[in-house]
Amino acid sequence: MNTKENIGKTLLFYLIFYAVLLGFFAVMLAVFYQTLDDIKPKRRGNDSLIGSNPGLGFRPMPPDSNVKSTLIWYNSSDKGYTQYWQNELDKFLSAYTDMEKSENIQNCDDIDQPEKDKACEFKLAENFAPCLHDYGYGFDSNLGGPCIFLKLNKVRTFCFLLLKITMTFQIFGWQPEYYNSTTIPSTMPQYLREHIEMEERKDAVLKLLMFFNFESLYCDHLQHYVVWVDCVGENPADVENIGAITYHPLRGFHQKYFPFTNVKGYVSPLVAVHFEKPERGVLINIECKAWARNIHHDRVNRRGLNRGPGQVYDFRINENWAPRFKNFKYGVSTKLLFFYFIFYAVLAAFFAGMMAFFYRSLNDDRPKLLLHESLIGNNPIYTRPATSENIQNCDQLSEPEDGKVCEFQLSTSFAPCLNEYHFGLDSKEGGPCIFLKLNKIFGWVPECYNSTTAPRDMPKHLREYIKLKEMIGEEYDMIWIDCEGENPVDKNNLGPITYYPARGFHQKYFPFTNIKGYVSPLVAVHFEKPKRDTLINVECKAWARNIYHDRFNNRGMVHFKLMIH
Repeated sequence: MNTKENIGKTLLFYLIFYAVLLGFFAVMLAVFYQTLDDIKPKRRGNDSLIGSNPGLGFRPMPPDSNVKSTLIWYNSSDKGYTQYWQNELDKFLSAYTDMEKSENIQNCDDIDQPEKDKACEFKLAENFAPCLHDYGYGFDSNLGGPCIFLKLNKVRTFCFLLLKITMTFQIFGWQPEYYNSTTIPSTMPQYLREHIEMEERKDAVLKLLMFFNFESLYCDHLQHYVVWVDCVGENPADVENIGAITYHPLRGFHQKYFPFTNVKGYVSPLVAVHFEKPERGVLINIECKAWARNIHHDRVNRRGLNRGPGQVYDFRINENWAPRFKNFKYGVSTKLLFFYFIFYAVLAAFFAGMMAFFYRSLNDDRPKLLLHESLIGNNPIYTRPATSENIQNCDQLSEPEDGKVCEFQLSTSFAPCLNEYHFGLDSKEGGPCIFLKLNKIFGWVPECYNSTTAPRDMPKHLREYIKLKEMIGEEYDMIWIDCEGENPVDKNNLGPITYYPARGFHQKYFPFTNIKGYVSPLVAVHFEKPKRDTLINVECKAWARNIYHDRFNNRGMVHFKLMIH
């Protein structure tokens, strides 16, 4: 019986349980914080999860609602478009413009390395123009292009439960190994090799002037020792459309800002990349690389570079920070083992005690909640979950019966997009199969297009296909699918495309009502003969009257890249 006494006992039990658990957690957390070193991590370089290969990050970033996108899209004549990107850069650069004075930070304008236990000051000055707030970061220019800021990764943001947590990371003690004229790799672009060789000759002149105490005649200071940065268009069409590029304050990150030793007040150096006159109204794919002998490029895992449609991709790495114990006569591993042994032993004992207390509150003869007060209820007949009886073959039907769903199977109509054909991946001349599906939205019913309602922005070849299917009476009620290259050069490289088992999703599979056994319908897109050794940007759209396309937020469409060697 649910009496006031039982309710009181239950509330008291949970009050004591969570109070003790909270106190135990607080004590353990306090002990854990005593194991941390405030200056440097225990594991560094290749011994740590963060590794020893830095990557590039960029700003400004798209909105949080579109975090997976790297597209920077705006209209320079409309302040409503440019204001967001300028505000994002203002917030990002506030760490550089609102820096507090620190005794550990020194001016390095006339030197190439800071003093011991100090770091060089990095400030935004006129040598960043036009990549400054006063110039609108180039976004307001009617002729020119925007400025994008690059940095070697330092900050990582992640979410834990409902909290957004930002932690500061950088490869502690990492010292770049700079390229010179004798170590330049063959993969480096020719114009960058020539630039490095020119800077090396200038450095030789500077050293000669310094030897004769005439260094005041030479304004630069050892510009050869730099982690070089280079941004290019990914494809030939992108190279043609990207236009001229300038780098501010120089074409890379100077040696004086390395290594990072967690000096208070240190800020990561920046390189502003100004796209002087990119082609307008065209999607441009850009790839930026950092060049040093101990920076390794991996396009698949995006190491040492960033890339993406319309802009550069954010580069992410897994970072970890190992704890270190202070003032303990035993080794670090010994104390860590001891700490975790005590932690879990106390936690297990506490759990056992609470479970024993909880079981003493139970009645062995009867449950506490009876009949309609319980989760079982008072109906002795229980309806079991639906089985395969809910699945119906709809080959000759336009919709299933009430309470049932149409069966969807992978059959020979999917060839060559089946396992026995290896999904087209083994073909020496053909291309692969990509499977598309719609997200499940409960109760959503598509409003299908026909030849009279097809919109003007629908590709002409798809409108003609729908009209043809209407004439022969086939596949009328469909959510149509159309895939094509994003740019003209991609369309030429993509080659012919076929769709299996049909060019869309039949209306008979909708709406989704969570009936057991339901599986989402699929469309297999087979790229029959795409051009090899070429990066191809592909865009697939779903077409229905109540499916809206938004390229900025990737709604109603999907983008991916295809490259076959």
